[in-house]
This record gives sequence, C-alpha cells and structure tokens, in this order.
Amino acid sequence: MSHLLLWVGENIVKHDDPQKAVILLKKALSIRPDFVQAHYVLGTIFESQDQHNDAISHYRQALKLQPDLSSAHDRLENILKLQKKTE
Repeated sequence: MSHLLLWVGENIVKHDDPQKAVILLKKALSIRPDFVQAHYVLGTIFESQDQHNDAISHYRQALKLQPDLSSAHDRLENILKLQKKTE
C-alpha cells in the first residue's frame, strides 16, 4: 500500500500538484515511517517550494534510514550551504 501511495505521489508531482502529493506521501509515511523514498520525495517537494526546514527534516530522516543515499546527502548539503549564505 505504501509503495502505491509513493508511486501515485510521484506521478502527481510530475503533473504539477505537489500539495496532493504531499498528502499522499505523508499517508504513506503514516503506514510505514521508515519509507526512505517517501522521505526523499517529500524533501524534493519541500525544497522546490523553498520550505527548506521541512526539506532538511525529510532528507535527514531519509539519510538516517539509508546513510548511503547520495542524492539526499547532496541535496541536504546544497540547502545547508544556501542557508549559510543567507545568514
């Protein structure tokens, strides 16, 4: 069920309805809190909406669950650098 919600959420993002995707992905996480891909996709959605604190939280959770997820590491690093520049 959680994989189906992830798939639907990713497809909704591709069709420009990130708010619906967030709802579905959060539902997937309520079913399976350790769902790395859902955390990662939520991170990308929040990052694209300049909701950096939420993006950071989801990237960190994805990395906690899968430390070798290089794409989450790279995105997290970029956001933290961006935040440091704006301070």
